[in-house]
Amino acid sequence: MNEQGLCTAGTAAYPLHNDAVVPSFGSYLVPPLLLSKCKDVPEALDLLEQFRPICDSGNFLLCDAAGEMAVVEITPAQRVVRKPDDDHLIASTFFASGEIEHRDNLKHLLESQNRCATIQDYLAKEFDRESDMTLDGIKRILRLHRGDGPVCRHEETGVTTVLSWVAFPETREFYFCVGLPCEGEYELYTLKESQ
Repeated sequence: MNEQGLCTAGTAAYPLHNDAVVPSFGSYLVPPLLLSKCKDVPEALDLLEQFRPICDSGNFLLCDAAGEMAVVEITPAQRVVRKPDDDHLIASTFFASGEIEHRDNLKHLLESQNRCATIQDYLAKEFDRESDMTLDGIKRILRLHRGDGPVCRHEETGVTTVLSWVAFPETREFYFCVGLPCEGEYELYTLKESQ
């Protein structure tokens, strides 16, 4: 997150084809450049278009203090911008647009889709936007352990959650939890001038 409230996060995602060209940008360069040059999501999307080619693949989640959101799905050959549905936008470790073919790893893809479905289901049935748009409300999502699509992943799923974080761009506050969200505490960091 930067001082203007632009926030970015990323997830890995594995396309069927990842034919990188040389020379090209590594995706690890993208967040620092966006945060140092842009104040909001529209500016970030414009600048991201100038980073061509990018040599690897994944999702970039962008949000800002005004409530704008987008996910940019990127491979060396394709870019797809997803916008929010019902005031929320979810990015997991797959290309949710359906416009980018995935690597032939059905187990990984199914786990990612199930995790996304767990969040979607929770938002549709249990999340109250009036009262749950708080740190405690978001932590409940990050601590979900439901069936085949746990958000908080323990060793038995084959992957363990090692870090979890929540950002509030409007107030320039973010919270980090090292380790499992269901066991750890979220520590406050802020970009407010008074602190």
